[in-house]
Amino acid sequence: MRKFPMFLCLAGLGFALIVGCSDDENLKPIITRIEANIECSVAPVDVQFVAYVSGGDPVADPTGATAPLNLHWNFDDGSTGTGSITTHRYLLPGDYMVVATVTDDDGDTDRDSILVQMRPDSLFVAASNDTTVTASMAYFDVPTIGFSNGTGGINIRQTIVINEVLPFNDTVMQNPVNNQYEPVLELYNPTDQDIPLIGWSLSNDTSNPGMWGFVDSAVLTAGGIMVIWIDSRDEAGDEHTNFHMTDNWDGVPEDFTGAIYLNDPSNTTVDRVLLLNQHTDTSFGHLPDASDDGLVILSVDADLCGFDPVDGLYERFNFSWDMDDVLGSVYPERWPRHVFNTDDVGDRMVIVTVYDTHTSVTRHDTVTVTVELPAR
Repeated sequence: MRKFPMFLCLAGLGFALIVGCSDDENLKPIITRIEANIECSVAPVDVQFVAYVSGGDPVADPTGATAPLNLHWNFDDGSTGTGSITTHRYLLPGDYMVVATVTDDDGDTDRDSILVQMRPDSLFVAASNDTTVTASMAYFDVPTIGFSNGTGGINIRQTIVINEVLPFNDTVMQNPVNNQYEPVLELYNPTDQDIPLIGWSLSNDTSNPGMWGFVDSAVLTAGGIMVIWIDSRDEAGDEHTNFHMTDNWDGVPEDFTGAIYLNDPSNTTVDRVLLLNQHTDTSFGHLPDASDDGLVILSVDADLCGFDPVDGLYERFNFSWDMDDVLGSVYPERWPRHVFNTDDVGDRMVIVTVYDTHTSVTRHDTVTVTVELPAR
């Protein structure tokens, strides 16, 4: 009978030792989360911070951060604070990583952090990353002038284009006027509407956009193709120009430098082809017809502090993209689609401008787009 009480004493002592060893671990404080009532705003502004901690008394304080716990805040601007709930005023713009540290009376600690952003104004503009693209033309060892040169891709053109050019035509196509091999190009209408060509023109000189005009009765049908001989024989018919594409160049095609411009009735250049690095019996153009072979998709995010960029109402913003290309293309939309051409080769400084109609704030961002010639 005497052994039983001794067993109870030993068992009780063992339980006490277990509890004693683990008690400090059970009471080690842990920050379960921290919150800020404002995570993004325009300075100056007061921000309230709350830290929720396990290990304190949740009855006395819903955050759990009560005695014997000590809550310390570092606001990342040279200022500090204490308490499970505290308020701090940010005076200057910047990104601040706020750190909360909880310590109990045994010296055990835990930390958590939250980022708050103070802006000089409420509008952000962030454009897509810098990128390298290929100009929207390709070389065709087997020219397809006069018929479709492939399907696929996304047709983004909304006007007539110079679809394919054969400047050095030695054996491919004979001019029906004299059976000679001369420069020729193909126009293509990628739209679903017939386009009258009255007032339209072709030229190889930017100072003379109306050098050769189409006859008033000419129409390029929807999805249609038109072949034009650039042969200085306009007297031969309506599909022959009064200038020569290569000016009867007698050097090697690779050394020739020139261009062809397509102009609308207002003498605005709507398409052009820069003739560089050309090759005999090799045409140069779009594949598939007038599509996105050189497409660059640029994107922009415009955000307000506390504004949902996904579900927010973007009609409050006015967008404008300046593509910095030879044609001076500008798009008044959020998600522009643009094709750079061969005479845009080099670094293009694309600028997006976003205007917030609610706050009358305007912001800009720049994307460097490197345009390269298509590989031969």
